[in-house]
Amino acid sequence: MGLDTSKTEKPESEKYFDLLNDNPKKARKVLAYFVRRAVASRKGFQTLLELLKTGLTSRNPEIIVEDLLWATKYNLLIQKRDFSRLRDKLNRIINFYFILYQMNTLFHHAGSLEEFVKGLIDLLFHFPEFRVLWGKINSLDTILPFDAQGLKKFFPDEIFEDFEWLREPRILKPSEISESLIEPSKNFGVERWVLIPLGVRDWTFGMLILGLSKAPLSEWERTLFLDDFYNHINSALEAIRERKAHGNNLFDAVTEFPLEGYFLILTEKRFREAREKGEKLMLLSLGVDRLIHVNQVFGFDTGDALLKVLAERLKDFVGKDGEIGRGRSETFYLLVPRPESYVEYLEKLKRFLSLPVVLGNLPLEITLSLGVAFFPEDGTEPRDLLKKARTALHEAKRLGGNRTVFFSRDLHERARKYLVLLPRLRRAIQKNEFVVYCQPRIDAKEWKVCGGEILVRWQDPERGLIPPGEFIWVLEESGLITDLGLWIAEETCRILLDLPREMFVSLNLSFNVSPRQLWGSNFVDRFMDILKRYRLCPTRIKIEITENVFVEKTEEIIKELIKISKTGVKVVLDDFGTGYSSLHYLSRLPVHDLKIDRAFVKGLPNSVKDLEIVKAILALARALGKRVVAEGVETREQLECLCKLGVDEIQGFYFARPLPWPEFKKFVFEFRKEHYI
Repeated sequence: MGLDTSKTEKPESEKYFDLLNDNPKKARKVLAYFVRRAVASRKGFQTLLELLKTGLTSRNPEIIVEDLLWATKYNLLIQKRDFSRLRDKLNRIINFYFILYQMNTLFHHAGSLEEFVKGLIDLLFHFPEFRVLWGKINSLDTILPFDAQGLKKFFPDEIFEDFEWLREPRILKPSEISESLIEPSKNFGVERWVLIPLGVRDWTFGMLILGLSKAPLSEWERTLFLDDFYNHINSALEAIRERKAHGNNLFDAVTEFPLEGYFLILTEKRFREAREKGEKLMLLSLGVDRLIHVNQVFGFDTGDALLKVLAERLKDFVGKDGEIGRGRSETFYLLVPRPESYVEYLEKLKRFLSLPVVLGNLPLEITLSLGVAFFPEDGTEPRDLLKKARTALHEAKRLGGNRTVFFSRDLHERARKYLVLLPRLRRAIQKNEFVVYCQPRIDAKEWKVCGGEILVRWQDPERGLIPPGEFIWVLEESGLITDLGLWIAEETCRILLDLPREMFVSLNLSFNVSPRQLWGSNFVDRFMDILKRYRLCPTRIKIEITENVFVEKTEEIIKELIKISKTGVKVVLDDFGTGYSSLHYLSRLPVHDLKIDRAFVKGLPNSVKDLEIVKAILALARALGKRVVAEGVETREQLECLCKLGVDEIQGFYFARPLPWPEFKKFVFEFRKEHYI
């Protein structure tokens, strides 16, 4: 075909777009070449997907779709024998990305959120892959085909009572589908159910349920439903809401500040002047902490009134010295000349904006998080610098809010790692690439192994065994921790039953549960189902929580812990003394054990300060009737000190590192007191 395959700086897919206007016929043949490569190699397939995604945002996306259909037919004609076997796969690709293109068209014509979702369901129903479609948003509750109305009763009502539990799209596993739904699903040809949350402003208020005819889904199809489909739908919903609110894409209707795109245009002049004069600038991404709670409890009108007050305060504080813009939801942007004492400037700004707000008779206490990036050190272009300020703001929010975070290379690297690890971890959960290790706990009174803590490792096919510190944070932030947590719970039950009877009666196992699992994921009920399925006595299991469970949603978490403790499962408060708990919470929590953090054990027996802290924790535990576990014990001197003080259980490298399950059983069998004292 004479196609130039020499290396260029542009992505390969750009060759097609370069030719599209000047030589449409040649552009089609280039596209046909990419289609052939998509069949032949994984790299070629990825190039084709990139081209399609780019095409959706081009000026004439319908031309891309027409050309792709032509390219597929062209290849079928010239390579019948080798190409026809993959025709179905290519047709599915074309169908799905044609849907995304039509979704863009639908967005431009939809006058409301409900109209968009209903139109989307009507659109999808024309494609054979979608057998059942159910949309529920605000006043809309529609399902196609019409004779599928009876399927509604097989979905539990509770999943529609609070959409907040579904933070991201999910493909339901067979184990998550009630048996009563399996047969009716087959009657409609449904092999897989996909749940897609619908929402704007970080608030999920609806759901799209897709019944698909194909199982299992390929990797690119999973990516489409869990990423592309989800992002396209919710971006359209947010844009429709904004458009309906003010019909102006330059200024925010609530605060009258420039929206992000226009803000970046306005800041170009200040950046140019700063370059010419050698001046320094400071760009802030400012977020109102937990505005979503105000919107949920008091309504969007109250949330908007609060934003108006903050907007006026920002204008008063900044004056004519800077540019102010509006991001999504609770975010403002601020570009100012960098003050010499910028730390003092930021503290004054936070104090001024955080003054109490009274709306009618409603007093509101607010806190703010700031992400800060500097010109020219962190970036020299407005868009790049704003991205880095937003990265810093995300970190401030992740750390609990009400703080200021400056952009750094470490933050950039963290964001990069997140984006790299997330799809790999999602795949790792699907392919069961995790293994459990167990670290023994020793009864300090009877000198025997009384249990162990289950710790997870990732057996990555490329990098080998990866410790939890490198990936757990990604699972936490993405919400995938819920799926992995249930797998750990089930694995804990399974290996407990693997123990010989003489070990089983004297051992209990604990595993860690994150705050994310204790609210919005129905974790406790699903864990109870696992215990029933394995017919395991709940007293054989302990769950470990850290004090950061008290950062948010405290009441919901306490209710869940009380519910789980009533079944006989014991609760352990891990890393005690380092977090957010108070005596008030401790008195209300159904905690059985307190685990002294290793930070207080490390200095024993020489550190007077650590010694007094450990004594105080022991006195508190005895007063409340709690057992005490000391973790992080690494030396004989630490062991003897803790035994003298009267701790109940001891855990640490002095006895054993976390062990693979067969080695843990061997350790229990061979344990002798005289080996350690």
